[in-house]
Amino acid sequence: MLDKIAGQYGKARRTWIMDRGIPTEEVLEEMRGADPGVSYLVGTPKGRLTKLEKQLASREWEQVKDDVSVKLLPQGGELYVLARSLPRRAKERAMRQKKLKAYWQRLGELRDRETITRDDLLLAIGAAKQKSGRTAHRLVNLVLPSENPQDGPTRLRFELDRKRLKQARLREGQYLLPATLPARTRQFCGITT
Repeated sequence: MLDKIAGQYGKARRTWIMDRGIPTEEVLEEMRGADPGVSYLVGTPKGRLTKLEKQLASREWEQVKDDVSVKLLPQGGELYVLARSLPRRAKERAMRQKKLKAYWQRLGELRDRETITRDDLLLAIGAAKQKSGRTAHRLVNLVLPSENPQDGPTRLRFELDRKRLKQARLREGQYLLPATLPARTRQFCGITT
């Protein structure tokens, strides 16, 4: 990929900005070792935030625009940028609420059905999870009916996972972006590592 870009546009110092999922860790390693060096800013899955959460918690938010703040965490040869956008937070919250409400409603419908086999219930729950997107179903704890009524509940039960909901609300509108920066940019930003 780097050779193709260099062949098409020539060798020059570039900063690559990529969405999460585009570069693999191997590609990022190749970019770090390229000559001339390649700088990048790349999105990461929200789960990566968990690994750096404690270190980022001690950092102060810096306002970069009216509705955007960042925290900077130098680590190794990279700079982690945690960006928070208030408009994006509102949008993500509205999307989550809509999907969670629809999923919750569908679970209620399934719970109240008198004549549904356990296998059909599992298929319907799977379809509801898929329709709810990547996050809404993770905010609900399910207790499935037992195959043998003497062993447990005879109907579907579900409840909101308040701990996960709280975590989801805190992370809405936030993005973790690892970056490599040229030395003069690090110096300008006051970053010493």
